Amino acid sequence: MYENFKVKFKSLELKEYFWKAASTANRREFDHFMKKIEELDPKIKDDVETASEWLKKINPQHWARSHFPIHSKCDILVNNLCESFNNYIIEARDKPIIRYPCCYACAAIGSKRAKLEDYVDDCYKKSMYLKVYNDIIHIVPGVKDYIKTSFEPFKPPKIKKKRGRPKKLRRKGPNELESEKSTRKGLTHVCSKCHQVGHNKGTCKNQPHHKSKIFKARNAPESEHQEIPQASQAPPPPSLSQEQPSGAEAAPTGTRRSILQQHAPRTATQ
Repeated sequence: MYENFKVKFKSLELKEYFWKAASTANRREFDHFMKKIEELDPKIKDDVETASEWLKKINPQHWARSHFPIHSKCDILVNNLCESFNNYIIEARDKPIIRYPCCYACAAIGSKRAKLEDYVDDCYKKSMYLKVYNDIIHIVPGVKDYIKTSFEPFKPPKIKKKRGRPKKLRRKGPNELESEKSTRKGLTHVCSKCHQVGHNKGTCKNQPHHKSKIFKARNAPESEHQEIPQASQAPPPPSLSQEQPSGAEAAPTGTRRSILQQHAPRTATQ
């Protein structure tokens, strides 16, 4: 059926609500999904058929689970299982669907001229089958199943804030203890400073015991600090002004001065 439906209506949303309407077992939900299909494909032109009109032409007993007859005990929408079952039993269709005893028991029953049906277990009989499905499991109604009326819906009562600080602890039962927290009541207090009984180090006025942490912290040896020797600084490199040329290097300088004096212009003597 859906193969014919999707040829004309190819929307994915229509496909989703089509299968929801076909698979639901509640008629109110079926009406709800059909209304969604009408909203997705509204009537625009008179000569154009909508999706809801196309579905309404087919009896829902043939495609919707919520409209299947009550005597049917199978709610499968597709017929793949039926075809597989028919193919499997095609060679035994002329045989009755009943569980007879074994061949030796049948021979013994036949020798007594009794009926084989009297020796079949009750679980294979029609009366037991009808007894199993006699009671109906009713569906629990949900929000969509509420009957619409002209009255306003019920609202929750208003919460009034009480005076004072709100209680955080829950109310305990009569068999519960008043306090489940562990206390130090009945325990012996030992001072961690002097190692005596009856008080703690906050109110202790005695000298610290030699095994206490306070005594060890006060008398701990001071750590010897070793001086780290400073790295020797390298002397700064000599500047160019401090460098004096050697004798070999001074010769070219004097030669240049003599050449300049020879070529210098001579002044007139008086």
